[in-house]
Amino acid sequence: MIGGKQQAPLININGTSADELLAQIINAMTAVRKAMQVVTDAAPHGRDYQTASDGSAFRLATNEHRSRLLRLTEISNELDSIGQQICEQRDKLKDGVNNIRVHNLEAAPLVHEPPGGGNAVDD
Repeated sequence: MIGGKQQAPLININGTSADELLAQIINAMTAVRKAMQVVTDAAPHGRDYQTASDGSAFRLATNEHRSRLLRLTEISNELDSIGQQICEQRDKLKDGVNNIRVHNLEAAPLVHEPPGGGNAVDD
């Protein structure tokens, strides 16, 4: 599905943590956006095509360049969609999910006890 909602990883106790998944997506988004800037900087310029008799080479190069940028934009949007879904899943888990179902088994409520037996402080 290009440019739409993408299938994000499903956060679970046996998988990669939400924070690590999010860090990976952010790194990928940063790289794609840097690539977009570098490709933008490499845009065709008319002076490099002036020897073409009818200007068709410059028009073709410009259209190809736009196509490259569009594909990178679509990838960026897809990564953004995945990142948003990871954030939503992470937020739901942090918003007080007391019981988690794993393979149709009821898990014990999640309780955070800080080291040293002090009082827990919510983030």
